[in-house]
Amino acid sequence: GPDDVSIILSPNQTFELVQFSPLSVSCSANCFPSCQYRWTGPGNYSYGNTGVLSVPQIRRDQAGVFTCTAMNPRIPNRSTTANLSVT
Repeated sequence: GPDDVSIILSPNQTFELVQFSPLSVSCSANCFPSCQYRWTGPGNYSYGNTGVLSVPQIRRDQAGVFTCTAMNPRIPNRSTTANLSVT
């Protein structure tokens, strides 16, 4: 049922990137009806309302925990996190 919705991040949940390299993480869940997604990052900064977190050039001050929240009218909001370190 809708209560066992799991959120999947790809390619993974932990990232170690060199500064100014690109970050791309997709977030998906097996929702019905389909979910909407919201990505937030450190400082509660919003990274858009698509299932893809995309930052062309990551900076050190953007390192930290990013949260993908999946929402639809039939289930409570579900979220999962990705951890990013930038060197």
